[in-house]
Amino acid sequence: MGTFAALVLVFAGLAVLAIGGIFLHVLFWVLGGVLGLFVYFAPALIAVLRRHRNAVWILVLDIALAWSGVAWIALLVWALAGERFPPESFPPGGRLFSR
Repeated sequence: MGTFAALVLVFAGLAVLAIGGIFLHVLFWVLGGVLGLFVYFAPALIAVLRRHRNAVWILVLDIALAWSGVAWIALLVWALAGERFPPESFPPGGRLFSR
């Protein structure tokens, strides 16, 4: 194998490693962002899943104030400890989507 072919092989290998590194970097940031959003909206998700009476208010306050950390913890406690709708009356007023 000539010197030129060896250099081409080395540079091709380095290019593949660079593309793989960029892919892993982007994948890391995308998965981190998705996980971050899931954690940020955890109080609202828990409130909806538990059919909390004030799920809409928890979502609104979660969007506006959860960045502070203290409000996020308070919203999480509120979502876990609050009053729930009976299954047949959630959402308020009947069906979420009418037929």
